[in-house]
Amino acid sequence: MKNGERIINISRLLFFIALIIFIHVGQTLAILKKITMYEFSNILQAFGIIALVIYIADKIINKKRFNIYDSIIIILSILGIISTVFAYNKGVAIWGTRTRFEGILSLISYYLIFLLATTVKKKEKKLLLWLVIFFGLLQIIIGTIQTLKINVIFNYDRSNNFSTKFAFASGTLGNPNFYATYILMCALFVLASFFSAKSRKTKILFGILSIIFAYGVFIGSTTSTMLIYGLFLLIGVFKELRKKKLKNIIISFLIFISAFGIILTSLNHFVDNKVFNSIKYNTMEIVNIFKYGIKDSTGSNRIYVWKTTLKQVPKNIINGVGVDNFSFVDNGKKICIMKKVKKI
Repeated sequence: MKNGERIINISRLLFFIALIIFIHVGQTLAILKKITMYEFSNILQAFGIIALVIYIADKIINKKRFNIYDSIIIILSILGIISTVFAYNKGVAIWGTRTRFEGILSLISYYLIFLLATTVKKKEKKLLLWLVIFFGLLQIIIGTIQTLKINVIFNYDRSNNFSTKFAFASGTLGNPNFYATYILMCALFVLASFFSAKSRKTKILFGILSIIFAYGVFIGSTTSTMLIYGLFLLIGVFKELRKKKLKNIIISFLIFISAFGIILTSLNHFVDNKVFNSIKYNTMEIVNIFKYGIKDSTGSNRIYVWKTTLKQVPKNIINGVGVDNFSFVDNGKKICIMKKVKKI
């Protein structure tokens, strides 16, 4: 391996290690109000610039050709810029809304990070995945504390948060959906590793991790992630059945269900049955989809929002409404949902 290639590999690995750590530490600092989300976003944009430098250096040093990923990212970036030029609110399109600051600058930064990620070596992937898993375990610990109704976590008061009604976990990621999505990624990786493990020790390790992350997904109490996890679990079981490993499946499944049940039951005992109520709520929503079909109210009224948004697509098909300008999608106005509220 040439010195130039070695430097690129080391730089890329250190870059992604720093990025993964920053995402979690930076979000924690934001919750602690040590930094603002604007500063957090600016640092991510700096990561995007660094990613571009490493990516170009990799292209030059290793004499790599222009590929399909480059084409896709260039097209997406051009479309994003066009959308920004014709945005309802150009300031928001460039910098993003004041709560998240994810405008075109952040979007292009994500694209550049993705491009660099396409060059990660197999050995590097394993290390980075384990780092992601490590932080996933930390998020589950914090999520458990939140689920146990300790309202102040990292100086963030959750007592008035809508998620406390169903005892959702949000970790340090600021939102139950973000938490559940991150934990789902970890859960699917360890689940796939569990099914593909060949040695007994590896099987046990990933079996334990699968139980922990399945639990993490459920305390996030996000319907979509629970449904996806269940679907992939069934796919894994069916694949094992095709291999005629029925005995292993039964033993593994019984251990999995027993350990998972004990953890949830114990936690549920401390939070006045709210965990089971939350699971029941999400399960019924899934059942209702199969039983009555998808309605406007499905997914916390997201179906209504999507249907209304699709009506606006023909009007803005060429240039869109602007990055992070969804609040202006209905001819410059927000999509509103009228709901009846019972008077106390």
